[in-house]
Amino acid sequence: ALVVFALLFSLIGVPIQKDITNKVDFANPGMPAHRAGIQTGDRLVGVNGVRSDKTNKIREMIRAGNGKPVTIMVQRDGKILNLSLTPQIEDELQEDGVTKKSVAIIGVSFTPIVEYKRVGLLQ
Repeated sequence: ALVVFALLFSLIGVPIQKDITNKVDFANPGMPAHRAGIQTGDRLVGVNGVRSDKTNKIREMIRAGNGKPVTIMVQRDGKILNLSLTPQIEDELQEDGVTKKSVAIIGVSFTPIVEYKRVGLLQ
């Protein structure tokens, strides 16, 4: 088994996440995004009329409302949909691993951009 893994990592490589797209990978059932109709494959392209295809900017705009209702601009099948939802407030563990902060979330995960880095025998 160890030889098989060594060969796989040497030939294919180890996956390394480089970035995140604005494409929805999963909308968590029961969460605000799912209840509003956001689906796997949708692209989030703005919040409250402010366009952005940057995941971090979209997240910041949602969190800035502190749980107040927002309108999410969604691109689906070449059309822009405006879906209203109220983010859910949850405690999020901060980088120090101890401190928690209340943040507004909608319950989606985004599609990562992954590269493979070869390691081991055939580098």
